[in-house]
Amino acid sequence: MSFANPFGLALLASVAVLVSLYLRQRRRRELIVPSLLLWQELRPSSIRSRRFQPDWLFLLQLLALLALTGGLAQPLWPRPGGAPLPRDWIFVLDVTASTAARDGAPSRFDLLAQEASARLDATGGEDSIAVIAAGARPRVVLAPTRDRSAAVAAIRGLSPADTGGDLAQAMRLARDLNPVAQLHVLTDANGAAAVRQWPERVRPFVAGERDDNLGIAGLEVSQGRFEDPARASVAVQVRNHSDREQHGWLSLDVEGEMILRRGFTVAARASESFVVRSLPRPGRLRASLAAGDLLAADDVAYAWIAGPTTARVQVVAEPSAFRDDLLRLLQRLGLDVAAADPGAAIAATTELVLYEREVPAALPAANVLLLYPEASHLFRVAAEVESAEVLDWNQHHPIFTGIEPVPALPFTRARIIDPPEWADEVLWSRTTERQFPLAFTGQVGAHRVAVLAFDLRAEGLLANDRVDRVILLTAFLAWLLPPTQEAVVARAGEVISLEDGGVARIEHAGEHRVSSAAPSAHSEIPRACGAAPFGKGGEDLECVPPFPKKAAPEGRGGFLSERRLLVNFGDPAESDLGTVAELDPRLAQLPQESPEPPAAAQQPLQLWLYAAALVILCGEWLAARKSAA
Repeated sequence: MSFANPFGLALLASVAVLVSLYLRQRRRRELIVPSLLLWQELRPSSIRSRRFQPDWLFLLQLLALLALTGGLAQPLWPRPGGAPLPRDWIFVLDVTASTAARDGAPSRFDLLAQEASARLDATGGEDSIAVIAAGARPRVVLAPTRDRSAAVAAIRGLSPADTGGDLAQAMRLARDLNPVAQLHVLTDANGAAAVRQWPERVRPFVAGERDDNLGIAGLEVSQGRFEDPARASVAVQVRNHSDREQHGWLSLDVEGEMILRRGFTVAARASESFVVRSLPRPGRLRASLAAGDLLAADDVAYAWIAGPTTARVQVVAEPSAFRDDLLRLLQRLGLDVAAADPGAAIAATTELVLYEREVPAALPAANVLLLYPEASHLFRVAAEVESAEVLDWNQHHPIFTGIEPVPALPFTRARIIDPPEWADEVLWSRTTERQFPLAFTGQVGAHRVAVLAFDLRAEGLLANDRVDRVILLTAFLAWLLPPTQEAVVARAGEVISLEDGGVARIEHAGEHRVSSAAPSAHSEIPRACGAAPFGKGGEDLECVPPFPKKAAPEGRGGFLSERRLLVNFGDPAESDLGTVAELDPRLAQLPQESPEPPAAAQQPLQLWLYAAALVILCGEWLAARKSAA
């Protein structure tokens, strides 16, 4: 027998209260006697021994109290031959990258899936089963159901992604789904090590016997926006995540052309760096390891080598030595440059127009850079200042990625311009009266606009001591010019923005292409976008609808855009596989745990006890009335 509410047994303390009331009632009885002579002859011990003499009314009250106490405790009596009670099960399976380590049968995830299947065999026909995948975004794969075959199919349909995850968040999701369910958490040593406290009613299973793993911890191409690949360099860092010395081979290739193959030895928990200079050509750069380690996903990394910039730029300015210097600078950057006098027409193929000391009556259909502009219909010039120093800048703006715009000398001249509503101030200076922007950017219609309020003509653009001015100008040019990179480099699990306004998320590392299909004529939402790794099929791209509705460009086969995606391993922390033996001794024994046997059906006795208490109280009341009569 068991109790559904054992705290109800605390009512047994009321028995002492009943005895106290009974004794107090007897002590207050008044008797009139003719003399106390005989009472004085009694010994005190004899009086105390006769003080508590419960009658049968007291016994009835005691029985009623015990019956009420038993009813509150809700006793359960096993029913002979009864079927097991239905139970609620929630399976949380770790699908992070470390579970793909090949130290299981053949991987850690295979061990987890096998254990989940074995535990499913212990479920009953009336049991409720739910499945949660613990990845970068924990999700309910199977809502609570009594269909065991659906649960088996849901588990078989899972596979590890190349991302990290939060096992504790997945367990919180399970508790929100059903707070009283028995929670089966199947993870590996990497995931279990991140759990600080295991919740109640959790039965974990932890896989992971070895940690032999090498991984590419970093791959970086050092190349300026306008720099030729022959002057660029690449750095690779390889890390040993195990407690033993590891050996391997590192290979680097550009679009299949091998540029490096080198053997190496890395000490336990150490890193090794490799640098290659003078890259042969633009394109996809791939670094790969051959080490025979446990995890394959972190053995490959991608980067992109940019090609030459061939954008068409038109410079609109009065003929001057400064205009000639500006044209020579832009030509050195590899741009297709043309000069024009103020008021000249802008060629339709121009992608960027530079205006020096003037503002056109109407902005052209291209990106625009205004250098030291005069007052115009776009903004008002409040004043001019001398010797303007840079005091602060917006370090989060992409213009300033990798640079600090702090010139060695202040700008000779600058204009205090009241920025328009579309402006995003990125560089500031100050007079004794006010702070003002030295530069601001924005979007006007479909094109970008940047304004530099300082006078580059007065600086001597190509002078040896004005290199900081050239760096600042090229940073703005890089932001204004259309991107030349034909590929997007991202980490697995990141949200990627597509050119047509859609977004996608890829869960597996590799080389992919992604395209968003043209919308149907009868729907505001186009068909789902698709992805495939280059050279093989793939289905690991998730698109987040809806995309903006727009017509498909002619000659594109009905597609809005297609991009080449180079997706790297999502979370370097997943490379440190860990082992069960490294965990807390209490957790090291978790794989030996098994599900609890189903509880047999039990008959509740609560209502019977309440009924018995009611009958006893009625009988006691009738007996008390008869005794008083």
